[in-house]
Amino acid sequence: MPKPAIPSTIDPALMAQMGLRIEGPGATDSGGLAGRYWWSWTRDGWIGIECGADHPSWLAAAQDAWQTLWADPDCLPELMAVESRSPAT
Repeated sequence: MPKPAIPSTIDPALMAQMGLRIEGPGATDSGGLAGRYWWSWTRDGWIGIECGADHPSWLAAAQDAWQTLWADPDCLPELMAVESRSPAT
């Protein structure tokens, strides 16, 4: 399967469907994560949770999560199926 272009518009509902959550902002007493955002990712059948780096904003964390999602070859068939059902924008 050829690697598709990553859609430029982040779809929070699709990320949630795929198990990605944007976390944060970190509490003021949480050290280096204070005021920062990151993502966590878990799926049925996974043993653990994958976490992304921390970012200064929700949008930056969401962009990183979106890129990570589309870069995962195991997710591509499901993502392509969802995209093919979406109306063209």
